[in-house]
Amino acid sequence: MSKSYRVFTAREELDHLEEVYGDQKNRLMEVIKDNLQILQTRSQTVLGLCTICLTITGFSGPRIAESGKTAAASVVSGLFFVVLSTLFIVIGPLRLQWITRVWKDDWRETAVMLLERRNRRTRLFTVSTACLIIGMSSYMTGLALYLFSF
Repeated sequence: MSKSYRVFTAREELDHLEEVYGDQKNRLMEVIKDNLQILQTRSQTVLGLCTICLTITGFSGPRIAESGKTAAASVVSGLFFVVLSTLFIVIGPLRLQWITRVWKDDWRETAVMLLERRNRRTRLFTVSTACLIIGMSSYMTGLALYLFSF
């Protein structure tokens, strides 16, 4: 199956946005700001899920680990991946950088810089989400082993 779309570089995306919005630089910058806000909001959700996983593991993890070495390894690896997910979220999408603080002489260069920032943070968000899924799956494996040990 062939890909029916094309992924733009940051410069190509800016060119496309200029075609869509024309000379409305304010509207174009609003779109970029909204993209960063969406990424921030979703990252807070992932961070919340990480917090829930760590809290639950704090209460039930030791009991699950007592049920056997495989269950213990699953809980520990689950914790590792959830903490790794938290790290990627904190150093990536949740890293605070004001878009008004870093401004280049040319507004187009500023827009490209912001699109590249969004793209980097999106990649870290994706890695963080994958780590969270692996961590939760590992934890659930440990839980299943614990439940089947009775």
